[in-house]
Amino acid sequence: MKIKVAATTVDKGYTIQIKRGLLSEAGKIIKRITHDRIAVLTNKTVHELWYRDLHKSFKQVGLKENVIVIPDGEQYKNNRTYNRIISEMLDYGINRHSTLVTFGGGVTGDIGGFIAATYMRGIKLIHIPTSLIAQIDSSIGGKAAIDHPRAKNIIGAFYNPEYVLIDPNLLMTLPRREYINGLFEAVKIAIVRDKKLYKYICVNIDKILDRNARTVEYLVTECARLKTEIIQKDPFEKKLRMILNFGHTFGHALETAGRYNNISHGIAVGWGMLLALQLSYHYKYIDLEKCREIIDLIGKLIGRNKMPKISPENIWITMGHDKKVKNNKVRFILLEGIARPIIREIDKNSFKKALRDL
Repeated sequence: MKIKVAATTVDKGYTIQIKRGLLSEAGKIIKRITHDRIAVLTNKTVHELWYRDLHKSFKQVGLKENVIVIPDGEQYKNNRTYNRIISEMLDYGINRHSTLVTFGGGVTGDIGGFIAATYMRGIKLIHIPTSLIAQIDSSIGGKAAIDHPRAKNIIGAFYNPEYVLIDPNLLMTLPRREYINGLFEAVKIAIVRDKKLYKYICVNIDKILDRNARTVEYLVTECARLKTEIIQKDPFEKKLRMILNFGHTFGHALETAGRYNNISHGIAVGWGMLLALQLSYHYKYIDLEKCREIIDLIGKLIGRNKMPKISPENIWITMGHDKKVKNNKVRFILLEGIARPIIREIDKNSFKKALRDL
């Protein structure tokens, strides 16, 4: 399936292609886009598992690439890694006509997108996402960023790729923990946008967890389609796109408090969604039955993972550094029901009470 993302007044459009086995066609597709030097940015685990297949597809069409490998983990999505990648690109002679291909999960795509946006004031970018989070969320929409010790994704840009190649087969070697990380994002977009997909996830959760190939491909396709619909209506997150932050306000603060190494993104977002549901019920936006139904689904993914011990005051301060702050209140996405998100500004006391009740 191909999904076209339309151009805006300030950025180009691009194509998202989703197909099992698409990695074998990567070289052919990329050759149509670029005729200059290619740098491939990947992470250690993906390099070991899949890079040989990507290289083979390049070799079959006569493409030559320079590969840059970074360590695994959110804790490396920082200025130090950014500068190291820039240095290697300079060593390889990557110029403003070159193309950067990101081949990895959300971290690789985020930092690679920011590199492409800023290196020589912008070079061509192609994403080949290999994690579920990246395939259904972070590779779509043009957001690119690195972290600061005090705030996640605070240094970044909006920068569209030329193409996004999504091969669901790559998810079959993903560690279970990382796969479930991505499921939180799938559940999130279903909750805020689409009753049909939400019901599909509830009914097929066992097949999804077992990674049934057809079920996973459908899930990836639908999530990508829904996100594309949202970003095309609101590419720069002025209003509608904010609903995709459901669970992320508190979730990002948890990640920052743990120095990006203590809790995974998905689990953090899971706790963030539970807090948002608690607030939604507290303000009587959602009824108890529907609230419990959603909590049960999220609980299946969280499993035995406990929320880290945190200082409510420190977390409130951390959320204050986020991009979701207005009038000294923190902006949360709450729910009136499935596909009925609302944006509300929450004060400190209400936040602390909801946190105590989790």
